[in-house]
Amino acid sequence: MTETVIEIEIVSDVDVERDKAYKKRAPILKEKQGTFC
Repeated sequence: MTETVIEIEIVSDVDVERDKAYKKRAPILKEKQGTFC
């Protein structure tokens, strides 16, 4: 049970980091691809 909770927390951390990285890169991606959605 504890291991599962830890795994979920790790996944959440990874998602947060990915979200931060995406927000930094999003303007660049929009520039390169034009309309991006």
